[in-house]
Amino acid sequence: MYTRELPHSELLKLTSICWLPMLLRDVLFRTIILSFYYLTTSIDHMPILKFTIPQLTDIMKQRRAVAEMEGRVPETVHDLSHHFYEFHNYEIKTNHTTRLTFMILANLVGTIVTNPIDVCLSKMATQRKQISPHNGKRYFKYTNLIQALRTVY
Repeated sequence: MYTRELPHSELLKLTSICWLPMLLRDVLFRTIILSFYYLTTSIDHMPILKFTIPQLTDIMKQRRAVAEMEGRVPETVHDLSHHFYEFHNYEIKTNHTTRLTFMILANLVGTIVTNPIDVCLSKMATQRKQISPHNGKRYFKYTNLIQALRTVY
């Protein structure tokens, strides 16, 4: 968009008109992509212990001894469980080709759904003020997304 000769007031007006449709387009596109991803990807999260049971017993004995020496209430295994597990262990069960196919399909659907909004957004962002034949005042042809969609349709 070439805006060097545009006055700052018109540029600000176009920016205020276009930010909501742009947000709508991006959120809609990303929602479609992520929905396809989460619906087609089967992931098993399997937290595993970082230590063996005898090691955990020794760690808890040491922590209880330190807590008694300091005069505070000792922690339980439940309080410290986040230190004992590795939560980044997961397995993706869905086939790679299936995931790739569905992500290509998601991109296609997202583009088809959001393309009309993108076209209207481009028209709204690059428009110039027009002169009304009735009263000679200058106005923008597209003032909101719904009007732009109707006009383009």
